[in-house]
Amino acid sequence: MISTYTDIYARFLMKIRDYEFCNLSEADASEAMKGWLIASVSHPYVYRIFGSFAADDETGTLDYTLVQSVDAFSDKNFIEELLSCQMVCEWLSPKLKSTTLLNQMITNSKEQKFYAQQAH
Repeated sequence: MISTYTDIYARFLMKIRDYEFCNLSEADASEAMKGWLIASVSHPYVYRIFGSFAADDETGTLDYTLVQSVDAFSDKNFIEELLSCQMVCEWLSPKLKSTTLLNQMITNSKEQKFYAQQAH
């Protein structure tokens, strides 16, 4: 089964709203998405569903077989949706683990300051 990076990227871009990401050049955005895609596949709970897997960066394709295949159309849609959702997790991870959020949680003495939107 073959899926293209662009198909997965399109699904990923439908799931996020990031104005900073939109301001990146096409080359930088593509490089970031490729990194998130490769990181998405590397998780054991994702990687174990593949019987075989190969990524070709030059052609921008993924060639894979699933351990438990249903049919070609369903497998392709499943993998593209799975990887795009995992890319969202990879994209969001640095935002959640930022020192700004940690400092806000640690340094605030009152709970109301943390939860009040005006305090952000």
